[in-house]
Amino acid sequence: MNKGRLIGLLTVLAVAAILLTACSKKITVEVFDMGSTTEVQTKTGAAVGDALKDAGVELGAKDETDPAADFVIDEDTVKITVRRYAEVTVKKGLDSIDLKIVGGTVQDAVDNSGFTVDEGEELDHAADEYLSSGMVIRIGKMITVTLKADGKTSEIKTKAVTVGELLAEQGVALGADDVVSSPVDSKLKDGQKLTVNRVEYKDETRTESVDFKSEEVVNKDMYKGEKKVTREGVKGEKKVAYRVKYVDGKESSKEKLDEVVIKEPVNKIVSVGVKEKYDSYVGTWSETDAYGTEYCVVITSVTGSKAEVCMEKVSPNASHIATVGPISADIESDNTITFEYEDSFLNFGVAKLTLNGNSISLRAEISDFDEGYVFSFSGEAFLTKRSSSTSIPWR
Repeated sequence: MNKGRLIGLLTVLAVAAILLTACSKKITVEVFDMGSTTEVQTKTGAAVGDALKDAGVELGAKDETDPAADFVIDEDTVKITVRRYAEVTVKKGLDSIDLKIVGGTVQDAVDNSGFTVDEGEELDHAADEYLSSGMVIRIGKMITVTLKADGKTSEIKTKAVTVGELLAEQGVALGADDVVSSPVDSKLKDGQKLTVNRVEYKDETRTESVDFKSEEVVNKDMYKGEKKVTREGVKGEKKVAYRVKYVDGKESSKEKLDEVVIKEPVNKIVSVGVKEKYDSYVGTWSETDAYGTEYCVVITSVTGSKAEVCMEKVSPNASHIATVGPISADIESDNTITFEYEDSFLNFGVAKLTLNGNSISLRAEISDFDEGYVFSFSGEAFLTKRSSSTSIPWR
C-alpha cells in the first residue's frame, strides 16, 4: 500500500469514529434485580453486560439478563432484568429435594419440587421472595419451641422438623463439646423446650493451701485435761494442675492432673498434761514393829501439786512419843511424793508415796536410833475427800 492510500484509509476511519460518537446518546435504563429497581445511566450502542458492570452490578457466571448480556442498547431499551442463578433445597417433613433455578421465586421452587402445601401447612418464606443460593424452603405446620442458648431464651415459631434444623435455622453453631438437651437428629415437638450448654475445657494451674497437722506432746508437769499450744501451725502452699470443665462459662468440675508442694506446712504442737490433779484428801497408814511400836504416816492434804505429810511414833502403851510434820512436799511429774522423817529421838527415815487416782501407795523405811534397827513397811489406802469438818486422825 502506497503512502497516499494509507493516509486516505486513516482519514475514513477517523471520520467514522467521529460520526459514531456523535450518534451515541446518553439514556437512563431501569435495572430490575431480585425485586429492587435501580436507574442506571448508560449510552446507546453499549452492551447490556458492559452497562451493568459500569453501574456496579456484578453478574455471576450462571446469572442471566433480559435482554442478553451481549445485546446492544438502543433508544428503545428502557429496562434490564437480572435473573440470578440459585441452588436451593425444598423440605417437607423428613423429605427434601435440591433444585437449580435461574430467576425464580420461592413459589417457583415449590412448584418444581413436586411437594404440595396441604391444608394447615405453610411456607417458611414468602411465596414471592426471590431465590438465593443456599436457601432452604420448608413446607409444614408451624410449631412453637423455646430455645435457651448463649444466655438468651427465645420462643420460636418454626417449621423445622428436627432439633438440628432448628439450630441451623437460628444460626446456633455447636462446638465439639457442647451439649444439647435433646439429640440433634430427634424430631421437634410443639411446645418443646431446648437448652444448648456451651462446654469448654481449660488446663489451669492454681495455688492452694496445704493444711497443717496437729501433734500432741506429753508434758508431765501439766495436769490431765490441760492442753497448751506451744507452737502455732502454719499452712503450706502447693501448685495444682487441673483440667477444668466450664459449662456456660461457669466451672462445673475439675480433674487433678498434678501437684507440687512449694512450701511445706508447719505442724501445730499441743502439750497435753498427764499429771493427776488432786483436791484436799486425808489418808492414814500405820504399821507396828516387833516391839509393839506403831508408826503412823498421815497425809493431811493434797492440793494441786503440793502435799502435806505427817509422821508419828506411838509407844506400845499408846502414849504419844514423837511427831514429825506436817512437811510440805512436791508432787513429782510421776505422781510421787518423797519426804524425809526425823524426830526428836533421832529416829529418821524416808517415805515415798505414789498417788494412783483415789488411792495412795506407801513405801517407808524407818531407822530406830534407840533400838538400832531398820523397820520397813508398805501399804495402800484409799483417799477420803476432805471437808471442813474432817479432822486430822491423830491418835
